[in-house]
Amino acid sequence: MITTALIALGCLAIGELIAIPAFARIRQIYAPKLQGERSQRHVALTKGVLERTVLFLGLLLNFAVILAAFGAFKLGTRLKDDTTDPVSNDYFLVGNMASLLIVLIDVVIFRWVSVSL
Repeated sequence: MITTALIALGCLAIGELIAIPAFARIRQIYAPKLQGERSQRHVALTKGVLERTVLFLGLLLNFAVILAAFGAFKLGTRLKDDTTDPVSNDYFLVGNMASLLIVLIDVVIFRWVSVSL
C-alpha cells in the first residue's frame, strides 16, 4: 500500500515538473498580459496543481465522473460576460486540455509501473 502511494506521488510529481514549465510557456503565448502579475501567476499555479491532483486521484480511484465535474467547474468559472478580460478563451482551452493530458499520462504511467511491480 505504501509502495503504491509512493509510486502515485512520484507520477504526480513528475507530471508537475513537466506541467509547470509547460504552463509558463502557454501563458507566454496565450496570455502575455499575465506575465508581469506575480500574484496572478501564483494563484494560477496553485489552482493548476490542485486541479491536476484532484483529477489524478479521481481517475486512480476509478471515478471517471471527475472528468464531468472538471468540465462543469471549468465552464462555470468562465460563464461571465467580461469583455475587458485580457485572457482569451484559447488560453483556458489550451491550458485545460494540457492539464487533462498531463493527468491522463500520469495515470497511464502509474498503472503501467504498478502492474510491472
